[in-house]
Amino acid sequence: MFELTSYVGLFLAAFGAATLLPMQSEAVLVGMLLTDQYVASTLLAVATFGNVLGSVLNWILGRSIERFRHKRWFPVSESKLEKAQQSYLRCGRWSLLLSWVPIIGDPLTKKAIVVDPGGNPELIMARLEKHGLKVVSIIHTHAPLDHFLASGQMKEKTGATLHLHKEDQFLWDNLEMQCRMFGVPYTPVPAPDQWLADDEELACGCGVALHTPGHTPGSMSFWFADAKLLIAGDTLFKRGIGRTDLWGGDYPTIERPIRERLYTLDEEATVVTGHGPDTVLGDEMRDNPFIRA
Repeated sequence: MFELTSYVGLFLAAFGAATLLPMQSEAVLVGMLLTDQYVASTLLAVATFGNVLGSVLNWILGRSIERFRHKRWFPVSESKLEKAQQSYLRCGRWSLLLSWVPIIGDPLTKKAIVVDPGGNPELIMARLEKHGLKVVSIIHTHAPLDHFLASGQMKEKTGATLHLHKEDQFLWDNLEMQCRMFGVPYTPVPAPDQWLADDEELACGCGVALHTPGHTPGSMSFWFADAKLLIAGDTLFKRGIGRTDLWGGDYPTIERPIRERLYTLDEEATVVTGHGPDTVLGDEMRDNPFIRA
């Protein structure tokens, strides 16, 4: 009975992770594999089935939920939905790469840093111009393509320097391969100008870089103490942690920086995650089902 319940739990985690829920089924799968109490092929089959079924549900929602746009409970206003649709029609599916691009600006010096520009540099530039900001550096939490595909164009437009942790250079250098794998048009990006280091002060003078490997070997987080703001990239999510089944990922490795670096920061800090909703650091310390303080 216990074994059946465990398989059901894995299925639900994989199903939820493929929909809109902040769940990390990879961690559940790895944990079950490490116990040696389950058949590995069965675990993989259950996880795959749950993930595919969740993706099918997403497809169904995407095809049908718009009919309820006039309902009071619909999560997006009609004006915002219309604006998003127009942006997609204008830029195509590649506009989806711009789902996460934090901009940190100093209101006095007007200097700014851009984090992980994955696409649509024109929109990023429009946001910068709206606030009268000048980009001095473009920093990266890690180097899968959705976090730096537009970095070269941003550098060309602004003259800002590119920054990355050296251990993710292998991902940066293989951008063309990543684009082929995901069917994304390849846009060359120049090599980083500087390597980020642990505890390095950022160009804006208001934050520091933290090396938080595990999702990738060179994964970084950025801490802004005065603002109580943590940009966690794909290391920490709302009730989840970064995937460790991709290039250079390692589950035991990701635990250490979360416990020893991130969970020692101000628990009132807002955590801006690489994908999905923001969260509060203290909530993750207490309630994150994968790693708690």
